[in-house]
Amino acid sequence: MKKTFFYLLGSVFTIIGSVIGAGFITGKEISVFFCRDFSLSGVYAAFVFFFLFIFLLSVCEDDPLNDVVGFVVAVTGIVIASCMTAALNSLFESLFSSVLHNTENYKIFTIITVIFTFFICLKGVGAMNVVSSLVMPFVLVLVVVLSLSAESGFIPDLSPSGFGGAGFPLLYVGINCLLSSKVIVDSLKGFSVAKKMIAALSVSFVLCVCILCIALRVCGKSDDMPFLSALSNNVIYSKIAVVITFFSIITTLVASAYSAFTLAKGKTSVLQKIIITLVFVMLSRFGFSSFVEIVYPVFGFLGAAYFIALCVSSALNAFHASDSSSAIKASRVVNASPAAGDFSAVNVSSKTFRVKRRSHTSRPQECRVLPSKP
Repeated sequence: MKKTFFYLLGSVFTIIGSVIGAGFITGKEISVFFCRDFSLSGVYAAFVFFFLFIFLLSVCEDDPLNDVVGFVVAVTGIVIASCMTAALNSLFESLFSSVLHNTENYKIFTIITVIFTFFICLKGVGAMNVVSSLVMPFVLVLVVVLSLSAESGFIPDLSPSGFGGAGFPLLYVGINCLLSSKVIVDSLKGFSVAKKMIAALSVSFVLCVCILCIALRVCGKSDDMPFLSALSNNVIYSKIAVVITFFSIITTLVASAYSAFTLAKGKTSVLQKIIITLVFVMLSRFGFSSFVEIVYPVFGFLGAAYFIALCVSSALNAFHASDSSSAIKASRVVNASPAAGDFSAVNVSSKTFRVKRRSHTSRPQECRVLPSKP
């Protein structure tokens, strides 16, 4: 099937949606990974690393290393799905706790959302593209508008003051690309190299613009949801922020559950996916902030190691491919040119032909004398 422009656009929104989740939209991830030592150079480094990682994943879709890392990616998907489910609990608790008289009945909305996510994942990448294409443009525009709606008073530095300002943004890219690796490979499969490069550039640019906008509002704040608290003074802005947070959680929950479901194989795959869903729902009881502050950096190191391994693997594959192509060209040249023995045979046969022709032309013709008539 020919991959159209709109299919590519849907793939771009799907990859963006796998990154922009609860931690991103509430500002917690930006606060932990960028605002400790925020600088424009850190955002630029994240842009470059995002582009290289996404593009390398898309062009190395058949690399055997992906099968080795598949288990780690699936486990990472379970962890992130647990984080998104915990964020749903926190969001619905803040919305309905007063209405439901501080009971845990609000969790019924979390269960409904998880069931919706389960069926989207069963449909595959096509359904994910549709959901992300409908949701993410709305989310991205509102993130930029809400971020720039008021003066923040924060002026970013050009370069970081320490290693953390450069290292933590790269860890953030590592955890998100590790999580989204399955989504990236499946979403961009079948596209040309040029379109994969365009997709990687688009995703990296949009994500880093949103990071910069949110960082300008959350730097200096240390609560669990700094971006939402920065908008709490305006009732309309805070309500809009809650809505886009809900949609962002859904897109990331779908992407993480899709990655986790790769563990399910065989005839009982649907039953296994149900068990995986129950596992990350139960793990969500550990809370939202603990996942972002403790678990995310650990998986960030794993993502950085995965990127280095992909670079080494692709370089080795390119080296072996160049050696094999050189060997094939050399064998073709040898087969196309005749050997020395063949030249001698040709010379001998040509000489024999010339000798025979000379002997035939130089042979004296017989004169036959006819008897005279009497």
